[in-house]
Amino acid sequence: MKIIITAVFVLITFLNCFSQPRNTEDIILNPFWDFYAENRLPAINAGKGYTGVAAINDISGASLNPASIVLLEKMQVTGSYEVKSRISNWLHVDQFDVKQYHPEISVGVGYKFGNNLFTGITYSNENSFKLEYGPLLVTNQYGDPISSYVAYSKYTTHNISVPIAYRTRMFRAGISLSAINYSGANNLPNSPSGGEGDNTVSFWKFVPTLGILVTPIDQFSFGVTYSPPYQQRVRWSNSRVPEEQIAPVYYPAKINVGTEFRLLDNKLLFDLDYRFANTSRTYMFRDRHDLNFGVQYELEPELTVRGGVFTLLDYRTNGNGGNFTDPIGSYNQYFMTLGATYKFRALSVTLSYISSTVFTKPDVSTSRIAASVTWDICSCMLYGN
Repeated sequence: MKIIITAVFVLITFLNCFSQPRNTEDIILNPFWDFYAENRLPAINAGKGYTGVAAINDISGASLNPASIVLLEKMQVTGSYEVKSRISNWLHVDQFDVKQYHPEISVGVGYKFGNNLFTGITYSNENSFKLEYGPLLVTNQYGDPISSYVAYSKYTTHNISVPIAYRTRMFRAGISLSAINYSGANNLPNSPSGGEGDNTVSFWKFVPTLGILVTPIDQFSFGVTYSPPYQQRVRWSNSRVPEEQIAPVYYPAKINVGTEFRLLDNKLLFDLDYRFANTSRTYMFRDRHDLNFGVQYELEPELTVRGGVFTLLDYRTNGNGGNFTDPIGSYNQYFMTLGATYKFRALSVTLSYISSTVFTKPDVSTSRIAASVTWDICSCMLYGN
């Protein structure tokens, strides 16, 4: 009989950092991990302080505000990919790492009906991460090591969205209809005497996002988006707990508010966004309040540069029964962003860099690089006109 022996204190530390009075609430497919799991996939917006609620966006920016979509040509195809650094020795435990879970991608196709109606379809991994617990040692019944493997838990979301936007001269409205598949896996042993496990979980949620964008004057616009909350009883394939006894995981409602100022014939842009999430529905968290600021300047018709800053403040709390072992506030992240787009005819290539290690170095700091390619397809290519 095989027996799994691991660094028990690692798992105990991990579980105690949540101190869950609702001990059947899942701790992997959970908004707790947003400090790392949230992906910044639209490379244009990522380089500009991850702003865009009040901006004019291509199809990739529909995730920031579905009302903001504007296509220059009849059709648009875009794709983005992001890579990010790991958090090594999380909770100050050797080989206890939070890592990227590939792929981390966004692709989309946009289409323009006339001059005022825009739609499309996008696929993206909005959230993903992998938690490695370190090596687990497999022994025989006599305690002799016979093998080992690296234990992990991981999850990703598969977001399929259909944004629809309509515009008038001063007002734009949009909705994004999203089907989100949460998919998780781990290889933890199914029992104390079992070997490497094969445990999975998967569920779908259907979530709309509503957005408006108002442009009272050419130099200023104002945007708002809203996404409703939802919840899920997360039950893994190896779980022996009846579903009705599992505490639900709460996913928060989100409200984003943004402004954009445009100067120098729209060559110089200033964006400021405020992001709210009512994560206090869960006893472990307080509500999230974050600011994003970005600047963009068109150096040449073919070259645009941008930069910005944004916050991702620590949303954990010990005031309602939580017992986090690392200090509250130690997850505060202040990001710096840089980016540029080069356009050659109908093809645009964008690179962006974001990092929370420039101003401070919190326990969960990361650096990320995103790249995207966008192709605007004119009607003459579609119909031969």
